[in-house]
Amino acid sequence: MEDFNIAAPRYNLSRVIKTRDRLAHDDLTEFCGFVAIGEHFEDLVDKICRALPRVRRQAVWDSVRDIAGTLLTEQGLLMLAWRLSGNIDLLRAGTPVSVWHMQQAKEWMPVHVQACQEGTNNRKAPGGHFSMRIMAGTACPMRITKFWTKRFCRYIAVKMMGYTRRHAKSPLSHITELVSLRLWVQIDPEFCRPGEPGFDDVGMTSGLKNWNRGVIRKRFRRDWACPYEFDHRCHKCPVGYDQCPAATHKETIYADETEDSGHRDGENGDDADGVVAGSDPGSPRVLEGDLQPQRG
Repeated sequence: MEDFNIAAPRYNLSRVIKTRDRLAHDDLTEFCGFVAIGEHFEDLVDKICRALPRVRRQAVWDSVRDIAGTLLTEQGLLMLAWRLSGNIDLLRAGTPVSVWHMQQAKEWMPVHVQACQEGTNNRKAPGGHFSMRIMAGTACPMRITKFWTKRFCRYIAVKMMGYTRRHAKSPLSHITELVSLRLWVQIDPEFCRPGEPGFDDVGMTSGLKNWNRGVIRKRFRRDWACPYEFDHRCHKCPVGYDQCPAATHKETIYADETEDSGHRDGENGDDADGVVAGSDPGSPRVLEGDLQPQRG
C-alpha cells in the first residue's frame, strides 16, 4: 500500500479514553468485588446506561451478558469500560458490542503501539514483534502482535508515522521508536483466527499523525526538556512510559533490577499500558529511585 491516507471511521480517541476511565474508576467502582448476577447485573446495566447517554438498554444488556455470574474485578471492569466506550455509536444504534471472537467484515481500527520485542521472522529477516492495543472498534480493547521487518519499519516511519528521512531533523534510529505511536490497521477476516484479530493493511489519518509528532518532538527535545536531563536517544533510556511520555518501553528499569527480574514489556497483565487521553502525550510523572542506563 503506497498511499497510507485512508477514509477511517470517526472516533474521538481522547473522549473514548476519558469515558473509559470515568466508567472504570468512578461510575462502576461500586460493583468491583461483586458477582454480576440478579439485581447486581441489572443495576450494572442501568448504571452504564446512565453514564453513556442515548445508548439502548437492550444493546448494553446484550453487550455485558458475558460477565453475568462472574466476579467483577478492577481489571475486568477496565476492559469492559473500554469495550463500551470504544463502540458508543453502535450502542446508540442498538447494536450490541460483545467480546470479540471473529471478524465478520473488514474494519479499520486505531491502535496504540505498546511494545516491541526484537527478533527475526521465519525467513531470518531482522525486525520486531510489535504489540498493539486496539483503541476503538468492534475488537476493542484486544491486543494484536505483528512482526515487521526493520526495512518495513523504516519505510512506514517516514511514509506515515511522522519521522523524517535519515539526514532530516527527525529520523528513526531504532525500531523501538515506533512504540507509543498510533496508526490504523484494517482488521481482515482473512488474517484473523478465533479470538485473535489479524491485519495486513495499515493506514494513517491526520489526527493520529499529530499524536505521533507530539511524541517525536519530545524525543528530539523540541519545546520539551528531558525531565532527567539525559542526552542519550530515548530508545537507550531506562525510563519507561510508566514515567515518561517519550519512552520506548513500558516499565522503568531501576539499578537494583536485573535481566532475570521477571518483567518484560507486554507481559504484566491486560492493563491500559500507557494508552492515555488527549491529543498530546502529556508531561512526565516524577521518577523515584536510582537509574541504571541501558548500554548499546
